[in-house]
Amino acid sequence: MTTGLEIRGLSKRFGGLQAVNRFDLTVAPGEIVGLIGPNGAGKTTVFHLIAGFHAPSDENVMVGAFNRARDVAAARRQAAEIVDFVGLGPRRDVPARNLTLADRKRLEVARGLATGPRLLLLDEVMAGLNATEIEAIIGLIRRIHERGVSLLIIEHVMRAILALSHRLVVLHHGEKIADGAPAAVARDPRVVEAYLGEGAVEGPR
Repeated sequence: MTTGLEIRGLSKRFGGLQAVNRFDLTVAPGEIVGLIGPNGAGKTTVFHLIAGFHAPSDENVMVGAFNRARDVAAARRQAAEIVDFVGLGPRRDVPARNLTLADRKRLEVARGLATGPRLLLLDEVMAGLNATEIEAIIGLIRRIHERGVSLLIIEHVMRAILALSHRLVVLHHGEKIADGAPAAVARDPRVVEAYLGEGAVEGPR
């Protein structure tokens, strides 16, 4: 079985700062992987490297190909279907600037889905949402997964990431310190220590 994402020895330096240091990660087809860590751990840098916003300092990144619409009409049909899928159908004609925060988060997800991805990267799509809105986004992510999309998710809402993830990877100071089943990772002393001062990692509720 081919992997949806494979990273080996990924590193990134910004001047004298080693933001990511020899980071390895795989995301299997159909897998949901949570990428967590304290603020400044290097999580978003990893996402930017995968997406091509930054060039890696060392080694390689391999990402599954994305499918795109054949023509404008097909793109329009696909966009309409995705807008309905994420729950923005009734607000399809509302300018993005007039959407609520929760709806703007849905719009971010919709823009990612519009590329027809096999792998979707989500970076803190639940930040700033209330409990009801978080539950709605969790449901949306599960529906995306049911479509056969693999996901790599950065999230600080721990009850959500623990509920969604098949596997958790933890970054600290640019290095991977844990990788495994969510419940086991949440109890790992190295992970708990890394989160001291920001609130310890909570187990599933």
